[in-house]
Amino acid sequence: MERNDENSRIAVHDFTGKYQDLVLSSDDIIINDLTTPLLSCDLHSSFSMDALNSVLESDAMTLSGGNGTLDIMYDGRIDHITHENTNVSGSIRFEKGNIQMNSSRSTLTDCTAKIEFKDRNISVDTLLCKINGSPIRMWGTAKNTLSLLEEAPRNVELNWNVFAPILNIDHLSSIISRKFPAKQHVAKKNSSGLAKTVHQFDQMLYNGNISVRLNADKLVYHKFEANNLKAAIQITENSWNLNNVSLLYGKGNMSVAAKVVEQTPNVFVLHASIDMKNMDAQKVWYGFDDFGLTMPTSKNLKGILSVHTNINSGLNKSGDFNLNTLNGDADLSIKNGALINFEPVQSLQNFLFKGRDFSNISFAEIKNKFTFKKGEVNISRMEINSSVLSLFLEGVYSTNGKNTDISVQVPLSNLKKRDKEYKPENIGTDKHGGMSVYLRAKTDEDGKIKIRYDPFKRFRKSKAKV
Repeated sequence: MERNDENSRIAVHDFTGKYQDLVLSSDDIIINDLTTPLLSCDLHSSFSMDALNSVLESDAMTLSGGNGTLDIMYDGRIDHITHENTNVSGSIRFEKGNIQMNSSRSTLTDCTAKIEFKDRNISVDTLLCKINGSPIRMWGTAKNTLSLLEEAPRNVELNWNVFAPILNIDHLSSIISRKFPAKQHVAKKNSSGLAKTVHQFDQMLYNGNISVRLNADKLVYHKFEANNLKAAIQITENSWNLNNVSLLYGKGNMSVAAKVVEQTPNVFVLHASIDMKNMDAQKVWYGFDDFGLTMPTSKNLKGILSVHTNINSGLNKSGDFNLNTLNGDADLSIKNGALINFEPVQSLQNFLFKGRDFSNISFAEIKNKFTFKKGEVNISRMEINSSVLSLFLEGVYSTNGKNTDISVQVPLSNLKKRDKEYKPENIGTDKHGGMSVYLRAKTDEDGKIKIRYDPFKRFRKSKAKV
């Protein structure tokens, strides 16, 4: 045929060259049709992780240390690339490298991985690395990744799996921050096509939807340590949705459905529904740093805890609750419990039963509903029937120590001292309790809780006015 652009071929064999800091080689590079060029080639490279930074121009991550190899087959258009007219296959391998995720400022160290390109998708067979010194294994698939080569890329779907022997979530900002990267990257006009594609991949990491299935043998959160964590997580632009989260804690178990949203840098809001069943109350209080309460603490409480709660709360970057923002409610039950050196109960000795020991009292089931509103805990009428005495509580406990106001009803039936074999049994909060002495625990001018007689039931009158 007569030679023309449609009937032309450029063939390059045994090619070697250098693209920025990356040395490339190819057995065959073939371009057919100079009018609508079609490229067919193989690319190979052995590289250092540091050398890839200048090539990729990624703002989402920074690579360092370690070495890798690249083997890629490309067959398709040079311009106007779409997922329909282009095919990419091959693999990238690297070992002993470090990946710093710039948006969360977390670093994956000692990374070894194999990444394969096939059928328009990218799959990570296994990525082994360490986060904060703890080993972690990840694998997954990003579908429709060829669309990142297009001028108007479609949504890329990333499905990811994570397994860790030990998962430490003490610092939330190093794990879930995505919306506020250190520097938002804007592709330069003179950037290479590869850099523009990487920029689109960066945007997917910043703003795209990612599905994660997480498993860990052990979960660490501050002092709280649990086992056999399983979770399904959906990550959006600035939030994490936790579904079907379950874990074991001693002989008990816990399930969670939650959403964590980053509203401003390092300021998070938690919306959660939590179920705890048959958990050691003392260990739970200790594990969660007493939930920020000054009383009771883990030193004051024993028993088997079950609770269902729906809460909203602010969190800081370390994952600590901001109790002044806590709203919601909780249905709580503590069985086979005891109060140990609990000051509010011990202080009753100043008013009643001075000859009795209040340092370690066992009680029947404590069962009650609590509501939370901006740092205040509203206590519905609650019965405590113990080895020493019975009483009823209701009122408001303020976590900031300013507005605590609790009524304590002590039935006069307590005048009869209970013997050692007495087994506490609740009579129910709907019972009046008979003739009683009323006390009132209230914050004074100094911010301390003081207990005084309330012979005229002023607490109940003030409550009635409200």
